[in-house]
Amino acid sequence: MHVGGTTARLTSFANVLVGKVRGGLAHTTVVSAMFLSGISGSAVADASALGSVLIPGMVKQGYGKGFASALVAAAAVMGPIIPPSIFMVIMGVTTGVSIGGLFAAGVIPGILQCLTMMAMAYYFAVKHDYPRDPVPLTWRRVWKEFVSAGPALVAPVIIIGGILAGVFTPTESAVVAVFYGLVLGLWVYKELRVKDLARILVNSGITTAVLLLIIGMANIFAWVLTAEQIPQKIAAVLLGLTRDPYLILLLINVVLIIVGMFMEGGAAIIILSPTLLAVAQAVGIHPLHFGLVMVLNLSIGLITPPVGVLLFVVCGITGYPFSLVTR
Repeated sequence: MHVGGTTARLTSFANVLVGKVRGGLAHTTVVSAMFLSGISGSAVADASALGSVLIPGMVKQGYGKGFASALVAAAAVMGPIIPPSIFMVIMGVTTGVSIGGLFAAGVIPGILQCLTMMAMAYYFAVKHDYPRDPVPLTWRRVWKEFVSAGPALVAPVIIIGGILAGVFTPTESAVVAVFYGLVLGLWVYKELRVKDLARILVNSGITTAVLLLIIGMANIFAWVLTAEQIPQKIAAVLLGLTRDPYLILLLINVVLIIVGMFMEGGAAIIILSPTLLAVAQAVGIHPLHFGLVMVLNLSIGLITPPVGVLLFVVCGITGYPFSLVTR
């Protein structure tokens, strides 16, 4: 999508919608991440696509390097929340909770995340006097960007609609998304060339290899937890402290925030979700409610050091120090 022009058009359309607000490019980053989340289902993919375009753009306009990098990483957290979501697929397969139900449950929280991050971006933009989009806003410009981004905006409709209609599974939707991006790049936008595919595959392979090293270490950690029966002990402690559903939900949130700091989200879902779901159901918490809470918490773990995968992604793209982006 990035090389084929899809990301650029979504970004341009987002810029038309929110670029005139103070800190326009920051708002464009957040809204673009929301659009991309409806296509990729992967926070890493969103951060990779947006980071290479928008971080240099923000820095050039006078935004702080740390702010620009952290904003892209934080905005990409919407990737696993707004459907389709890889984390939700893992959750559904592991626990039997409806994947379609989780997808539906993620829409409003994802939009709320977007609005909240825009509010924070506006606060920092006013504080540091970040600029607005300087290009005059006209209906002609809005219509032009909408038409240009139209084929890309159809992608979430195809993916989500195909899943809900039973045309393909959530896992197969990844293939559909890649194929649709290929069609857009080669024949609709005509910015992707066949000879670019080798470079795309190599770059994707490198990014994946780095992440798989992190995930591999996390899986070793997860194996140790399982061997020591840590999930069962956590469940026993939680139910031993209280039977109040609100307090149980609060304690589960705290546990998952801490787990997300040290374990990759997919591995954490596989290891912890069956046990914690049983705890949640024992006190009357709906499985879909619990599933979304777990996905959201572990998505936050993508930007919490020391195993903040998205922090490593944006540092790899920009070359900025890990400590700068973390702060």
